[in-house]
Amino acid sequence: MAQRVRGLVDTLLVIRQAAIFQVQKAQNRQKQLHDRKIQNITEFGIGEKVLVFFDWKVVKLCTMEGQVVSTPISTSLIKKYRDRQRDTERERILN
Repeated sequence: MAQRVRGLVDTLLVIRQAAIFQVQKAQNRQKQLHDRKIQNITEFGIGEKVLVFFDWKVVKLCTMEGQVVSTPISTSLIKKYRDRQRDTERERILN
């Protein structure tokens, strides 16, 4: 009986170590995927125009007087706004 218990305890230790290894391996893989995603974060400057996806309107991150926009917005819901007027001027210069 004592040998059976000792054998079960030894087996349990081996299984536990294997589980710890698998968890660490999975965590490292998840960290790599997460780090790859956050590399694409765009930096926004004060006074820049941005397109807010859930409202479909252009807002400024900060007013010209320096007042911060009242509600925080996730960077995953905004992207840089390009004025059409500037785009047409750029095309005119290139042609």
